[in-house]
Amino acid sequence: TLFEPEPLEIAVTYSDTAAYNMWSSEHQLTDDVELEMRNELSSFLIQPKISIVLLIADRHIQHLGKTLLSMTEQIYENFDVCLVYSESIKEQVFRIVSDISDSRIIINSELEQAELLNRASLSSTGEFLAFVNCGCALTKDALFRAIKLLNRES
Repeated sequence: TLFEPEPLEIAVTYSDTAAYNMWSSEHQLTDDVELEMRNELSSFLIQPKISIVLLIADRHIQHLGKTLLSMTEQIYENFDVCLVYSESIKEQVFRIVSDISDSRIIINSELEQAELLNRASLSSTGEFLAFVNCGCALTKDALFRAIKLLNRES
């Protein structure tokens, strides 16, 4: 079924601190709300795997840890993260990923960016692809809200 999804503000950029602070204060995720969401997950008939293709620009490498942590802390846990980066930041990427140590993170070999995007898409195991730039942070409930919308519209 094709549908017009409601716009979801589920990603914010660290460089836009004022806007993030305003959005965050309006969408507080309390422990009780998080527990309700986790309980609600079991009622979802559709729980597809989401592959997040994370584009890491050299100039944003300092945000990689925060970006990855925002993904690994998701309420909805059926996803993987496919990293796309250039050779020049390979060692930094490996160091940050090894500190996080999450098996859902897939590291692709160093190729040209277009080739990397294709390889990341091919190495993904999800039914849906999401493209995210390094420096963005997903709110803890971002994937949950996307999956909830899929279930509501199916």
